[in-house]
Amino acid sequence: MILTMGETTLLVTLVMGEVFKREKSKGLFKSVMTYNNVLLGPLATVQHHHNMDKNSDNNNSSDDTIKVSSTAGKPVVKKRRRDAVKDASLLFGQRIALWLVTLPLNFVPVVGSLAFCYINGKAIVPDIHRRYFDMKRMTEEERKVWVQKRQADYTAFAFVSQALELVPFLGVLFGFTNTIGAALWAVDLERPQDALRNRKLLEDAYGPQ
Repeated sequence: MILTMGETTLLVTLVMGEVFKREKSKGLFKSVMTYNNVLLGPLATVQHHHNMDKNSDNNNSSDDTIKVSSTAGKPVVKKRRRDAVKDASLLFGQRIALWLVTLPLNFVPVVGSLAFCYINGKAIVPDIHRRYFDMKRMTEEERKVWVQKRQADYTAFAFVSQALELVPFLGVLFGFTNTIGAALWAVDLERPQDALRNRKLLEDAYGPQ
C-alpha cells in the first residue's frame, strides 16, 4: 500500500514539475513571513567567553558578546533564470533518483517505510529553510552551522514532511502546507534574532548592558 502511495505521489509530482512548485512555494513562504510582520536582518550570534580569573570568586563567569554577520548590506547576486531553472532541474532529478532507489524499502512493513521517510527526509533538510537563509543573506558556512546546531529539529520536521507528502493526491497539498509550516518556524527563529540585533545596537551605543 505504501509503495503504491509513493508511486502515485511521484507521478503527480512529475506532472506538476518541481520548478513550478518551487516558484509558487517561494511566494507563499514570503507571504507568511510578511503577514507575521517579521523584521528580517543579518545573522546574529552570541559568542561565549569564559573568564578564568583566579582572583574571581566565580571562575566560570561568562562574558558574552554579540556578533552580527558582515554580509549585511552586501548586494545579492541573483542567478540568471536559465541557471536557476537548471539548478532546480538538477535537484529535482537527484530527488527523484533517490526516491526510485529507496522506494523498494516500502516492501518491508513499518520499518521499511520509516527508513524511506528518514532517508528522503534527510535529503531535503538543507532545503527546508533555503528561502529563509537567502532572505538573511547567509553564507554557505553560516547555513551549515545553523542547521548543525538544530539538526534534530530539522530531521524531525523533514521526516514528518516526507511522510505527509506520501499521501496520494493530498501529498501535493501537503507540499504547500509544509512550506507554510517551515515559514512559521522561521518566524519563531527570527524573533530572537531581532532581539539580538537590537541588543547589539544598544551595546554599540551605550556599552555592554
